[in-house]
Amino acid sequence: MQRKTTDKKHLGPKVTPQVFEFLKTTWEKPNTGATYILDAMPGLHRQTIKELYGMFSQNELFLMVDAMNGCMLTAQIAGNHLISNVADAIELDFLDKKWKIGKMDILRKLQDLTVFQTACLELWIQSFWHQHRGIPLEDYVKTLTD
Repeated sequence: MQRKTTDKKHLGPKVTPQVFEFLKTTWEKPNTGATYILDAMPGLHRQTIKELYGMFSQNELFLMVDAMNGCMLTAQIAGNHLISNVADAIELDFLDKKWKIGKMDILRKLQDLTVFQTACLELWIQSFWHQHRGIPLEDYVKTLTD
């Protein structure tokens, strides 16, 4: 029997007890909730990245990508990695000087984002380091700049 292109892929993520309890609060079956969240995330991410378009300069995005190099994202603090990594990279590595941007300007912009917007930006940066690092960074950040 030939498979349809709409067939679902089998995926079996393990979740913490807290996540499992959360899923039970909304859905009768936790797997239904997990499937909904996983299926919804790509569209939510794309839409949120569109919302972020033009908010940051090319050099600010360069700094963020640079600051997140080697960062291991953890779900428990999603949306809270970026600002601390950027602040540390500015204080310890002077990335604001390297990328010629104002320290307070970028930190203020990051603080004004919602946690979800920041989490999506973290995923966008993660994607560069794990899926797209073979392309020039200038080309990658064009998806978010004028």
